[in-house]
Amino acid sequence: MTLERWVGATAVTLGVMLASPSALAQDATPTDLGRIPAYVVGGLAVVTLGVGAVFGGLSVADHREFVQHPTAATANRGDSHEIIADMCFGGAATLAVAAVVMFLTHQPPAPASVPATSRVTWSPLVGQHAAGAGASISF
Repeated sequence: MTLERWVGATAVTLGVMLASPSALAQDATPTDLGRIPAYVVGGLAVVTLGVGAVFGGLSVADHREFVQHPTAATANRGDSHEIIADMCFGGAATLAVAAVVMFLTHQPPAPASVPATSRVTWSPLVGQHAAGAGASISF
């Protein structure tokens, strides 16, 4: 189905595909992502560790400033930076453990068996006054 609309001197065409639900269900096959989720979680652990290191450095700088000029604002700022750094280090450790577990427990999918293209099945035919064999062919 195609809808056309004129905008000035240019024709804009909008195509709409209609598909049956069974066709959509056939296309929705699950895919194996492999170890990609483990790498993503590991990357998040590294980024979180880096953020924690930055806030840890800011906390050390605030401590040096507090030693030279002790004020409540400097102490509060240093405490805030320290708490953020601690939370990031804890989150990085949690993400790193999760990434290692995901990496080590991943099992690749079993290879799909290739179905036979044609098959012949033989079966006996036994009746009251006759006997024989039958064949069933599928392809």
